[in-house]
Amino acid sequence: MRGKEYLVAIFADHGILRAETMRFADELRSPAEVGLPEKKKVPPAAVRKFEKLISGKSKKHVWMGYQSGIVYRSFWLILAECHAV
Repeated sequence: MRGKEYLVAIFADHGILRAETMRFADELRSPAEVGLPEKKKVPPAAVRKFEKLISGKSKKHVWMGYQSGIVYRSFWLILAECHAV
């Protein structure tokens, strides 16, 4: 990324500033062009299993400056959904 200028958008995300590189329409690729596998359907039993495991491990934590079990639990739920797909 050196030697070239890039347009970025700055987002505030839970008290942290995050920069996303902007893309032009001709730079975007579809999932088919990239070669990503088809999205699989996750069985509801697997989702319930992960939710139960996460709930059992969730407790109040200091995470990213917040003292909230909800933020911590949400992070792990999102992570589990991403890995299950």
